[in-house]
Amino acid sequence: GAGTHGPRETGAPGGAGPFGYAMHDVDVRPAVRRRVAPEYPDHARRTGTRGRVVLRLLVDERGHALHVSVLEASPDGVFEQCALDAVTRWSFTPGRRDGRPVPTWVHLPLRFDLAHR
Repeated sequence: GAGTHGPRETGAPGGAGPFGYAMHDVDVRPAVRRRVAPEYPDHARRTGTRGRVVLRLLVDERGHALHVSVLEASPDGVFEQCALDAVTRWSFTPGRRDGRPVPTWVHLPLRFDLAHR
């Protein structure tokens, strides 16, 4: 899909990160198997702050979340760490290509909203 592209790693040695398929290159996309609710930061709960964090992560062949990084967050500096802490404990069904589980890069939006708790 078209859209805004952040800084892209070039072919510099070691700069491209680990190998993984893109979502459009797999036959079956990874799916969340076990979700751990992120902590809601105390100061955000007290002030009624809502937010959204989009993470980029590699779901490996065993369904583990690796190489998790923050793509975007609003508001800045509030929910990122809680999102990272939670998602590293999630488990996934891995993406599949030609019937075999393969590592797949995923963009995962997390919404922080007190109404949903």
